[in-house]
Amino acid sequence: MNQSPESNAPQEAAFDWAEREGVHGDVLAELGRLRRRRRSRNLVGLAAAAALLVAVGVLRYRPVTAVPELAQTQPSMVVYESSKLTLPDGSVVELQNDAELIPAYTAEIRAVTLLKGTAYFKVTKDPSRPFIVKAGAVGIRAVGTAFSVAMAKDKVDVLVSEGLVAVGRDEHPTSIDNGQIGTAMVSMGEQVSVGTSGHSGPLRVKTMSTAEMEDRLAWRVPRLEFSGTSLEEVVRMFNRHNEQQLILGDLELGNLKLSGFLRANNLPALVAMLRNQFQVEAEYRGSHEILLYRRS
Repeated sequence: MNQSPESNAPQEAAFDWAEREGVHGDVLAELGRLRRRRRSRNLVGLAAAAALLVAVGVLRYRPVTAVPELAQTQPSMVVYESSKLTLPDGSVVELQNDAELIPAYTAEIRAVTLLKGTAYFKVTKDPSRPFIVKAGAVGIRAVGTAFSVAMAKDKVDVLVSEGLVAVGRDEHPTSIDNGQIGTAMVSMGEQVSVGTSGHSGPLRVKTMSTAEMEDRLAWRVPRLEFSGTSLEEVVRMFNRHNEQQLILGDLELGNLKLSGFLRANNLPALVAMLRNQFQVEAEYRGSHEILLYRRS
């Protein structure tokens, strides 16, 4: 989207975004609901209401789809990915399984309500307009950062992978401050769990190991299914998703046919498969290359 909600043509920009995301009908339904509620409660002035309405949309989880890597009747590789959506300000959200959220942007704040499930947010920096996530009675406030929010029956887990966020027991997190009781500042590599049923007192922030972080966020990594797929194609796909690159020491290796199911970042499992099933060895060259070659 080229225009922000506060640009000279906010209404056109907002509905262009809604139509592009396939939620145009949901937006219209949400507009009607909010308009009826405002008439009965008289909470918002007409100018503020108009600014809010044009920025409200309903984004719901779209089931994970199997994407053929090759244009064939019987594809030899299928990629399974989580749903990824771009919000009006350029922030990106990934949704797991049955996750569901509603964004409501104004000129002052970027607000998102997570209704259920787990979502990962990569927030575009905008110091003048904080990014707010409401998950039940828990509020999260950020400016430019990356973090996941997971809603369970009795708690909300917030895991930060980049930057810093404020987390508190507050349904209106625009006012969250570290000086409040029941509020915590959570930085990169940390997690906080907030109970949602009568809990009080300070929040406890836990430092996560790299392995724990990767495990909690593993659902974001594409999963690859091979069915008689050439090693050349497999190498190409893994290299797309990893800094450590695979190199074929013998071009004939590329003709080997693989079948299996792996996450796109699980290089050790792929190397083990090649060693055990095809007698292919791996030579680690520094931290960025893995040479694959035939065992002599």
